[in-house]
Amino acid sequence: MPADDDIWNLRGTLSRAHDRADGVEVPPLSDDVGTPRPLREILVDYVSASPAEREQYSLILENGQAFAADDIAELLARPDSPFNRAR
Repeated sequence: MPADDDIWNLRGTLSRAHDRADGVEVPPLSDDVGTPRPLREILVDYVSASPAEREQYSLILENGQAFAADDIAELLARPDSPFNRAR
């Protein structure tokens, strides 16, 4: 990933698991994934979700790199995060 502000312009999709059975998350239906958009736009949903809801999110960049909820939280904690400035 880029180390500068360009990271927030990377495109990806943010989705939530729909169900859990025996500890396994069921991925979203392809219709629910949506069109890739810049991280600075899609991560708004993650930031506004409750802590319990955040655990269900995953982020997939256009290059195929995937992030679980913990990885997303770590990404948002970066000093250059546009979400840190809003707090």
